[in-house]
Amino acid sequence: MQLETIPLVSSNNTLDAPDFAVFSSPYQELVCSEIPTAKSVRFLSRQAFCETASVHGVVEKKCCYDRVQERNIPETIGDRSLLFPIPLRGGETLAALVDGIDPAVVKGMSNDWLRERVSYFIEQFLAIKKKKLDPLTHLYSGEVLSDILGAVDEQWKCQVIIIEVRPQARFPKDVLNHVKKVTRALEEFNRSGFPLFYLGHFFFGCITFNKERDFLKKFCLSVITFMKNKGFRRIHCGCSGIDKGGTDKTARAGSVVLGQAWTALHAACRRGPFGFCDYESLAHPEYFPLNHESRSVRSKLQRRWKNSHCHSLVYFVPDYKQVKEVADLVVRFFGNHEYVVAEKGFFVIRCDSTAEDSRQWAEELISRITSEQGNGLSLSAGISGYPFQDYTKTEIIRNCQKAILHAEFFGYGSVAVFDALSLNISGDVYYGEGDLAGAVREYRQGLKIDAANINLLNSLGVTYALMNRAIEARQIFQKVLELEPSNFMALYNRGLGEQANLDYATAASCFLAAFEAFDPDDSDEPGLLTDLFYQLGTVYFCNGEYEKALEWLEKWYEQQDDSRGRGKCCCPIGISYYKLGQTNKAMTWLQRALAFAEDDAEALSILGSLYLAEKEGNDIALKLMEKSLELESGNRQFMLRYARGLNECGRYTEAAAVLSECLASRKFKAAAWLELSVSFKGLKKYNKMRYYLNKILGNGSVLPEIKKKAKALYSEMIAETG
Repeated sequence: MQLETIPLVSSNNTLDAPDFAVFSSPYQELVCSEIPTAKSVRFLSRQAFCETASVHGVVEKKCCYDRVQERNIPETIGDRSLLFPIPLRGGETLAALVDGIDPAVVKGMSNDWLRERVSYFIEQFLAIKKKKLDPLTHLYSGEVLSDILGAVDEQWKCQVIIIEVRPQARFPKDVLNHVKKVTRALEEFNRSGFPLFYLGHFFFGCITFNKERDFLKKFCLSVITFMKNKGFRRIHCGCSGIDKGGTDKTARAGSVVLGQAWTALHAACRRGPFGFCDYESLAHPEYFPLNHESRSVRSKLQRRWKNSHCHSLVYFVPDYKQVKEVADLVVRFFGNHEYVVAEKGFFVIRCDSTAEDSRQWAEELISRITSEQGNGLSLSAGISGYPFQDYTKTEIIRNCQKAILHAEFFGYGSVAVFDALSLNISGDVYYGEGDLAGAVREYRQGLKIDAANINLLNSLGVTYALMNRAIEARQIFQKVLELEPSNFMALYNRGLGEQANLDYATAASCFLAAFEAFDPDDSDEPGLLTDLFYQLGTVYFCNGEYEKALEWLEKWYEQQDDSRGRGKCCCPIGISYYKLGQTNKAMTWLQRALAFAEDDAEALSILGSLYLAEKEGNDIALKLMEKSLELESGNRQFMLRYARGLNECGRYTEAAAVLSECLASRKFKAAAWLELSVSFKGLKKYNKMRYYLNKILGNGSVLPEIKKKAKALYSEMIAETG
């Protein structure tokens, strides 16, 4: 029995930009200890270097930075500074600016000594990094995250995100492959280069600095959407952050923030297969804009409208000031109307008045208040009427809150009447908080008011898709297209749904229709156009239409301005050229794919077979194919490719052993018979060779090209044996 190799990720022998944030202190100490009299070290991108004061003039700085990178030679700047290049993965660049060196030391630096020092620094940077990497994923370990957070104090503003992506796997190798796939997907998503960590047990971490609270929620929603589109079935995110200068002393401790993110993750797991939660919403639920009014406020309103069968409720909220600051000035404008003062505003009951009548009254009242008291006393108003649909009297309080959110879209001093759009906005609030079930409830309520509302239908369809309710999502997008056949968002989202359902032909049709319907003047759509190129290329690739796949994927590649993100299309481009028989281009793109993801098993396997075909070196070719099998030991296609390579190298006995494992696969059995015939021909075991050739020639389901090769081998066997 052939032993399997544990499919660990290959050793990371490159530096990445985040390394110089995560390990900045030990890297700086190393450089200062090796360059006599050096006072400080900064690791700078081209843009950051141009903002320094060490060199005068932006053009001169750019020239200096570019010269150092192109020549890969350190350069002295003035008589006290040194700039040396740092090569990063994927062709990115960084440079170290060493300041405060004694002029005599700078003068005595030879080019050979500088080159030797830079090589030593790169070697030591990698050594420091490797000690702190997780051995399976080669992401930063949980220990590194703890060290970073342990150094955090109130002067920092940082955010922590914990991501859980659990596997649906039965065997150990499937579990390991799952972890690697998650790692690769997160690296692909992480175009901004935030430090990523593997915390163990399918938990991943990310840390960011100097981002606003809203960024956390958008980040979590984006990563969940991205990972779902990659085919993962359960993704949860929990996040928390430290606000610089905040008043919560406890929240300033980095270790506590990690615990808060963990607590938020538990809450996210209760929100279905795809959910996220910000700890802030758990610790301070009062900040949520759609919290229920207090029991006291509800009771007061119920007493006041007890005998009313028709009224409207107007909710005034101060735009700039607290309620208690303006209460005395505002309530006198309400006249004889019943009102209740709440925590954030004023509820006014207008009996026997419709919502539209109350809109005009509220607008006039706000105008009077601002004209008498000035703009500092500006108010906004949300209005809901009773009776309306099937809402109870108490429920119109919530409707007023939703109408206030609606009014905020029009700016200060605005008035909005509760309608379908109000529910679209409130649904978006729940969606943005990671409460997808709450979002669905709001969108569906909105559709009861306006069943043909395109925005509500699209929002509901997207939410269903994110909840893995694919059939319902497809039905919703189909309804949008019945109402508006050229709706870009519905076509795009329908395409994503069909792609997830493996119906690539239909997905391509949807994406092409979306491309035709694209409106460059629509502010919601521009970012999706380039993604449309990628999605079209991907579905054509999956459908075996390789020329079309190349057309769209290469367009997408050319539009990307960063090597980190665009590497994800290199493998399908390389495979497409391979399938079309363009060997040189295939090798070029597959090499780029491995520069982006060095553990891409398919790229390794195909590139190895191409190296053999092009006589690029048998040893390296076989090593690449062996590596692909280490990563995916059960892949019969890789086994067959490797066995074919062993046959070409004359290692027939090894090839036969590998091929024996392919015989159980119905898909690859005939190809394995053919390669076994080649192996036994090389071993001069003609009886066994004849046995497998007869199996091919006597099987009516074998592909014609395999039969043709079998007949040729049979003729060669007869010629050799007589």
